[in-house]
Amino acid sequence: MKHLRKPFSLLLIFLFCISCLCGCGAKEVKCPFTETDWESTIEEVKTLEADLEEGGESSYYGASYLAPSTYRDLDGTVQYMFDKEDNLALVQWSYETDSLDELEILYQTIHDELTDSYGEGDFESQFSSSIGGDVWYLENGNIILMFSAVDDYKAIHLSYVSPDHSLENPNK
Repeated sequence: MKHLRKPFSLLLIFLFCISCLCGCGAKEVKCPFTETDWESTIEEVKTLEADLEEGGESSYYGASYLAPSTYRDLDGTVQYMFDKEDNLALVQWSYETDSLDELEILYQTIHDELTDSYGEGDFESQFSSSIGGDVWYLENGNIILMFSAVDDYKAIHLSYVSPDHSLENPNK
């Protein structure tokens, strides 16, 4: 039995190294409300979204486009933001409601799903505040979940940021 320890140990070390090189520790981040990926071009987005409208300049100094989008059986809006080199930088789904209860339930449901998939976020706000949310700093791009409940405006925003435009966690 003693003569099997060395080959077995080498096999375990080999498997560990292979799993690290394959990126098994980095979870794939898949945006649930669009079929685009970070390689998608403006033309591909225009082909994908039949009712695409120009949304002015994006926060990343490129074009921005808006389209109606259904996610979780709710009619919202998806926004595609490109950088100045026409690379897709951010995709965001937004939903407005008149009901604070609906907003809170939707926020908590999406938050729980993201936490189940990616672990705890880094900035979770209590829903009792008017504006807040959470951020997941991931190797494959940040995810930002925000809510606003100010006066007559009640909305939720779920954003996926490309790895090239994602910020590092300031707490680490």
